Amino acid sequence: GRNLIINGAMQVAQRGTSSTSEGYHTIDRWRVGFSGGAGSLSQQELTLGQTDLPRQFRYYARLSVTTGADFAGSQHRIEGVDVVSDEKATLSFYAKGTNPGGGSVRVSLRQIFGSGGSDAVDVTDQSITLTSSWQRFELTYDIPSLSGKTIGTSSYLQVKLGQGSDTSTDAWTIDFTGVQLEVGEQATPFEHRS
Repeated sequence: GRNLIINGAMQVAQRGTSSTSEGYHTIDRWRVGFSGGAGSLSQQELTLGQTDLPRQFRYYARLSVTTGADFAGSQHRIEGVDVVSDEKATLSFYAKGTNPGGGSVRVSLRQIFGSGGSDAVDVTDQSITLTSSWQRFELTYDIPSLSGKTIGTSSYLQVKLGQGSDTSTDAWTIDFTGVQLEVGEQATPFEHRS
């Protein structure tokens, strides 16, 4: 499939539907880190018959940060840093909520080269401004080349939605679903796979 994200529709939550702990404790493949702050990540169910999102979606993730901290957020790790390199990739998703104290949510990609590999490389961050209504966001990134890099064990490409370097302790919330990362400059409709 074209979508490099696994469980982008937040359908699978084998460990439980809510957690206040950091790491993988609820929605499969989605980690949370509070960076000294506090909050929860939970799987939420859309109201039957809702028309704010396409019918194909039944669930969404809610990251509720009760005490903000710089770099608090949720991340998805795509196994193998070499899955995309030296080309453009487009991230698309639906989101709503309240913004961190800095006024926007940071959406970032990061190349992690794994144990014994090169130092991590941050792809240029982008920011989004949330509202109380669902919006579809489409962000295109230039993924750096792997030329001259060393790939170690357990490398990955990280997608993260979070607070960024803002040190505000203000509470904030982001609801998100339909997360898709695909090669190229064009966002296509969400690829819904079981």
